[in-house]
Amino acid sequence: MSPEQLLGLPIDVRTDVYSVGVMLFEMASGERPFAGEDVLSTAVAVLSAPMPELPRRVPRRVRAVVQKSLSRAPDDRYASAGALRDALAAVRPRAWRDLFDSIFGRTHDSE
Repeated sequence: MSPEQLLGLPIDVRTDVYSVGVMLFEMASGERPFAGEDVLSTAVAVLSAPMPELPRRVPRRVRAVVQKSLSRAPDDRYASAGALRDALAAVRPRAWRDLFDSIFGRTHDSE
């Protein structure tokens, strides 16, 4: 759940961008970006814990897309799903292949 949802503030597409950022973080790291022992402690972490960092094995450009998607302030996130899609497309294919290779070993034919 995004920070603005937890605070009862208006939501828009940037809330969905945040949710996609959570999924991207989990895909890249195998962990949740904010985790607590229960729902309340997780909510507190979403609102106030330091922003988590992805492992260094994740390419820098991918980390930047995920970090922007997870910004606490909606104005600091991608303004639309299309903008997030474009940002992901810009780091593909090389960065994603590097990520998958770093996690799973070589997963594609040589270029």
